Amino acid sequence: MPLTATAFHTRYPATNLSIITLDQADAIERLTRRDLDFALTLAPVRHKAIAAAEAGRDEVVVVAGEQSPVGRLSRVRANDLQSQAMILPPNPNSDYAVWSAFMLESGVFPRITLETDSLELAIALARAGLGLTVAPRWAMISMGKGLAALKVGDSGLWRTWVVAYPASMRLTSIHRAFLLICSEQLGAALSGAPAKDDLETPASLERTGAA
Repeated sequence: MPLTATAFHTRYPATNLSIITLDQADAIERLTRRDLDFALTLAPVRHKAIAAAEAGRDEVVVVAGEQSPVGRLSRVRANDLQSQAMILPPNPNSDYAVWSAFMLESGVFPRITLETDSLELAIALARAGLGLTVAPRWAMISMGKGLAALKVGDSGLWRTWVVAYPASMRLTSIHRAFLLICSEQLGAALSGAPAKDDLETPASLERTGAA
């Protein structure tokens, strides 16, 4: 969000932004009440009163410390994790849905030896050799050395992010600019590609209807 907020403020310095953190259910509820203009959330968003514009895709990887035997693999499969100690949240939310679905489909249930809802702490514990954790690949960029980010399965685990908004909301030029900036900046951040500077509105950011 720092790049998104900076790009938006540069173009609209007189328009204030309020950025808060909510879980998906609360965000959708507040969108339907028009308490929020936009919510960055994982797809799918299934609500007849909500429209969405795709913001990008990111990859979920297994994180291992450099001393872990798993860290020497180029990719991991479910069976590689059967006997491994895992560090995961006590109540995994929608952020971990692709991981949970992959493990459930594989019928493999690794040992969860540490629980934390802090992604940064989970990665730090993995670096210390206390187990493996799961994180989006982009989260590894600022974590420094001593870690391996391993692709999961043959094609990886991917999530799609959207910017959701009330379907009844009239999109002003400022709203459309914000959607475009989100698409440019967030899409680049999620994929690791350089962000674009061109703010010409593409057709893909027109209203998509109920998601």
